[in-house]
Amino acid sequence: MTARRTCCLLLVGVALASGGCATAKKKKSSDAVRAEVAESFGKLKEAIADMRGGQTEKLAIILSEESRNEADKRAKAFRAEFAKLDKEEQAEQARQWGATADQIRERLNGQGYLGIVHEEIYKRYWLMVGAPADDITIKGDEATVYYVPDDSDREKKSIVFVREDGDWKAVLYIP
Repeated sequence: MTARRTCCLLLVGVALASGGCATAKKKKSSDAVRAEVAESFGKLKEAIADMRGGQTEKLAIILSEESRNEADKRAKAFRAEFAKLDKEEQAEQARQWGATADQIRERLNGQGYLGIVHEEIYKRYWLMVGAPADDITIKGDEATVYYVPDDSDREKKSIVFVREDGDWKAVLYIP
């Protein structure tokens, strides 16, 4: 009886010990985290390059929640200003953006707003497209990528990335 009880206790102990080990998370090395941030920087550069042609899908995916919220706020303000225009002005502006006045007035969201201001975003960040990451610093769930815009003697510029749901997302200024 005691042997049986000892055996049962031993089995329970082994099961608990191995279960505790299985749930422990391994911490990624700093080189692995840097590689993830560098990969996200590469995706951001692709997204910025696509902005030249007005494609905003990749940028919307790589943007941080903070930047997407800013785009949503700007879209709301844009809709409000657009609604103040007379019907003819609305129709003219909508035609310029390849939409209808109703689409802009009622359904313009953050991603749609990115499409409207894609030229300004591209102008602001286009020098990043050809620039390699010069240095990456990481502090917790925030990383800063430093780059030199065109291999000249210009000063370094930086882009901040934040970790959201396990992915590194870019914090960009939305005009």
